[in-house]
Amino acid sequence: MKKLLSTAIFVILSVQLSAMNISVNKSIYIDDGDNSGSCSTVNGSIHVGNDCKISGTCRSVNGSIRIGKNGQIRSLQSVNGSIKIAEDTHVRGSISSVNGSINCKFGTKIEDNIETVNGSITLYGTTVNENITTYNGNISLRKGSTVKNDIIVKDNKSDSNREKPLYIIIGKNCRVKGDIINKENDIEVIVKIAKHAKVEGEMKNVIIESN
Repeated sequence: MKKLLSTAIFVILSVQLSAMNISVNKSIYIDDGDNSGSCSTVNGSIHVGNDCKISGTCRSVNGSIRIGKNGQIRSLQSVNGSIKIAEDTHVRGSISSVNGSINCKFGTKIEDNIETVNGSITLYGTTVNENITTYNGNISLRKGSTVKNDIIVKDNKSDSNREKPLYIIIGKNCRVKGDIINKENDIEVIVKIAKHAKVEGEMKNVIIESN
């Protein structure tokens, strides 16, 4: 399943990139305060400065994506690179990564989903209006983050080679308004809930630990 998802994303990105003015083997830099459409690169990173407006999607194959403060971004997609978002950025769509981590700082708001296959997700003071989903990466909510829907560990439809537990950490003053669901029976999922944190929905097929 993970290979199929990775291949599908790569094919989609390749088709989309071929129809655009793109960067290959070179990074993209957008200066503070600039406006831009879609930003796409193969074998390069994307660096977006502070106070930028990106009306399209930032896409990277084999490179990281860095978003500065106070940005407005449509959506973010990475195959083999991490995604880092600075404070007070508004993502109007979704964030997805295959093999890279996702990290969001204080005041970030994501209107749609966050999804990863193998990368970790760490959110500080961030609001996610839809789901967070993972196949094989840990999830950590910190500093008052809120997920307005579910956190889901998806079933990859094959035997998992993961030996260590997958951790979902709900830190102090964080909230999950939906469920926490483990759909992968071959992975042990441990949910650690801090004091003054809250999961309003059900927790299914997980081990619950209180801090």
